[in-house]
Amino acid sequence: MVNALWFLSLVISLFCALLATLQQRWARQYLYVAHPHVATHKRARIRSYFAAGVARFYAAVTVEAIPGLLHVSVFLFLAGLVISALNIHHTVAYVVLAATGVCALVYLMITVLPAVYHDFPYTSPFSALIWIISQKIAIGFRYTIDHVAAFRKRRLESAKASPVKMREFKNMIETAHDAAENSGFEIDARALGWTLDKLDEPRELMQFAAGIRGFSSSCKVKNPISILQDAAKQSTLHKDLYQRIFLLLMRASDIKLLRDSQLLSKSEAPRCRQICLEALYFLPDAIKKLLAHIAFDTFARPDKVEARFKPILHSAEAWKMAEILSQRDNRVREDVTIGAQCVAAVQATQEPNEETRPILMRQLNLKVDVLESYLDPFENLLLKNLNDFLENTALKFIEQQPGKKPKKGGKPEGLTEPKELKDKDMILSTLLLLGRNIKDFQKIDGQLRSDYVEKWNKINVCAGQALGTRSENAKKLLGHLHIQPGSPSTPPNCPSVTTPPVQTTDNNPSTLRSRDSYIEMSPMSP
Repeated sequence: MVNALWFLSLVISLFCALLATLQQRWARQYLYVAHPHVATHKRARIRSYFAAGVARFYAAVTVEAIPGLLHVSVFLFLAGLVISALNIHHTVAYVVLAATGVCALVYLMITVLPAVYHDFPYTSPFSALIWIISQKIAIGFRYTIDHVAAFRKRRLESAKASPVKMREFKNMIETAHDAAENSGFEIDARALGWTLDKLDEPRELMQFAAGIRGFSSSCKVKNPISILQDAAKQSTLHKDLYQRIFLLLMRASDIKLLRDSQLLSKSEAPRCRQICLEALYFLPDAIKKLLAHIAFDTFARPDKVEARFKPILHSAEAWKMAEILSQRDNRVREDVTIGAQCVAAVQATQEPNEETRPILMRQLNLKVDVLESYLDPFENLLLKNLNDFLENTALKFIEQQPGKKPKKGGKPEGLTEPKELKDKDMILSTLLLLGRNIKDFQKIDGQLRSDYVEKWNKINVCAGQALGTRSENAKKLLGHLHIQPGSPSTPPNCPSVTTPPVQTTDNNPSTLRSRDSYIEMSPMSP
């Protein structure tokens, strides 16, 4: 018995060696006969003819069978070795048997697990056979159940059209590909994280940033926003991707802002600025975090705000980008539009120059003579900007929206509750920045003061009398307005104004929050 196993193992091993040499000959012959030096159309026909023969006579199966036979010869030799050891010494036999059993168990796992876990990296020549057998059993079982159920319901035709039968035509590789296609967005986020770790040069980061808008708006990608949010978490070197893009924007804006700004040439700088500005708007939470840092530095380190955030606050190019994206567009996400409106409002707090004056006039819908009258004192323009931001952006979150919702629970028919203030951090940070430079409310134009008091009273009424989302949104807005009339009934022409401090320990939700609550990470460092 022992000799039979050993000699059989030897024969199979020698035969595998012979087939391996023949396999090399088959490959050379195929390359020679299937790729002759003839006309292209003749070569295509010849290649198609021999390729059909390769598929017809199962050449791929033959190639896979060679290592399989070699593995069989190894186990035949081990089986003969165990039997031989049992005839000589039982202790030696048990040791050899234990080692053989462990090896066989490992080999069995390598063979079977690819049929269970499609991303399992280890296979054996028999893994495909195990997959076919398991699929045949599963399909036969399900097919039998379908027919029994159809026979009971007298619907044999539906049983023949069972979708389970389609699985018979998918091999192990095709099924693995389907599993990869149907996997969660974490796979794509991990791939983007790996890509970020390979970005060493500013130009490479610029190329990555150029694709953020298209990726975030793609209809071919599932959960693109979640992928972008998790990609930075998966990255080792770019945990704060928005900071990297903003620093790249600083490099492209002014050579004096960062020490390595010379890495970008003058010809690349304009395109780099456009790409970075656009990427910051479409990168999830980037504008929110930037506004939070600006709000923090405005009160904690006001001398550094202009230098650190100059590319986004003191740039006509950045203002034009914000103006374009702040227009309502169904093709652009709502948080992008709100972020652009917030940035445009903050940019309007700077004294205009010849380049930014036309943008400011379009944004606030002002004529030249009206703009000139608002510039002295400058608080007029600041309050006009604040009023417009409240009207066009902030108040949208406390107003009932038109809809087809039927009357239920006392709610007016045709009106729906506003959305939850998802982008509250951007809006609340903006409110802090818009009112910080209004020092003397009494010197401001009376009509502007009346407009502000009207809006403040509207928010205050919603905070006290409205229910649900409207009340919560109104309280958040009310607590972040610097200028607060003494009471809702104050006459518009003579409002009583208080300017609350930046930090407060009051537990009242309608008071201003601490500036520290805006910062979700350590302040940026240039």
